[in-house]
Amino acid sequence: MYDHKRYQEEWRRAHPNYHKEHYRKNKDKYKKYRPRQWNRILIKNYGITFEEYKELLNEQNDCCKICGKHQSKFKRSLAVDHCHKTHKVRGLLCHHCNYALGHFFENVSILEQAIRYIKESVV
Repeated sequence: MYDHKRYQEEWRRAHPNYHKEHYRKNKDKYKKYRPRQWNRILIKNYGITFEEYKELLNEQNDCCKICGKHQSKFKRSLAVDHCHKTHKVRGLLCHHCNYALGHFFENVSILEQAIRYIKESVV
């Protein structure tokens, strides 16, 4: 019986660099579609357009709203931070700050406890 998943796995093992090479050869083609893809994703997930994302980025001087590091310091684009209850966009954050907020469950009291903990344990 034909197992497509196994076939794909074997093909990937036999051609480990195919996708990297294909992207490298066709980079301009893929870059052309990037803003449209971003626009779809941003509208679907956050209710903002790519133009609104760029405006936020411009307002923040291409920097993370929490740590203030410039976007060029990171491999990833700044993430859209939003309230999970209201779905309102708060700003753009680097991966590290966005991840940290998520791990603290966006809970102010936990964040305050973390701040107290750090201040108390400074040697």
